[in-house]
Amino acid sequence: MGSEYKFSRRPPNTPGVPDFTCHLVGSLILVIEAKRKHVLEDMGEQTFPEFYNTSKGKDVIQQIYNYMGGNELRYGILTTYDNHWFLCREHTKLWISKTLPLQSESPPVLKAYAYLTRQAKENPNSPKPQVLVPAQGDNNSRTLRSNSKSSSSSSLTNQASSTSANQQSSSAFGASNVDQEKFSFADFKFKSILGEGRSGKTLLCEFRGEMIALKSVDLSKAPSYVLEEMQKEVDMYKDLADIQGKYIPKLVCYGYYGGGMSFVIGLTIVGTMLSDQK
Repeated sequence: MGSEYKFSRRPPNTPGVPDFTCHLVGSLILVIEAKRKHVLEDMGEQTFPEFYNTSKGKDVIQQIYNYMGGNELRYGILTTYDNHWFLCREHTKLWISKTLPLQSESPPVLKAYAYLTRQAKENPNSPKPQVLVPAQGDNNSRTLRSNSKSSSSSSLTNQASSTSANQQSSSAFGASNVDQEKFSFADFKFKSILGEGRSGKTLLCEFRGEMIALKSVDLSKAPSYVLEEMQKEVDMYKDLADIQGKYIPKLVCYGYYGGGMSFVIGLTIVGTMLSDQK
């Protein structure tokens, strides 16, 4: 691989914080999620379809599936450093390789990484799932099954889960009473990262025809108190409804994104950037 491939901890311009990313000439083509060995030690000799039947297996697979789907990526890698799994997503289906141990010689791990990265270069994208991934604790809407063509792959099938995201029109931007919603991958069009902090990222995105600032926290990575703090922030905005849009930003939306992957708060953009003052 050449120097044009950049493996780093650079976060994507979307909710969710995968451990590592690969960019090609500035474009995200691959996500990598690293887990501590004990997280997957119960897997043993099971295949991922079998391990998926455990709560730990569901959490691990849903997390990287969300990172891939939310960024419209076709390829991803899951690793404990001792073992590695290579993933390919075709819209709502997820194919998972057999376990490749660090000691493998045919193929060597680095060669497998190089191969998948080249595949990602040639065809990096797959459409976002147009349905909600089940929220945490709701495991009845998604099933994992073995691929009949190859025992080395797994298929992740999303069944439709309705969302109320489109029920609220853009007129809600003028209302002070905003209710919690469940947002799908398609509800926001992400542009860039406005800032990063202890609780997560603030993203510039389009929401129902308007540009907003979206605060997001990756619930699989953040301490539980961060979610509590963001929920309290929503309550404070509601208490200050009379001055929203005048002295403070207007609360546009809030709720769970990607089936519980992240909690987000959407606010109107106010003021000007410091760079505009030059």
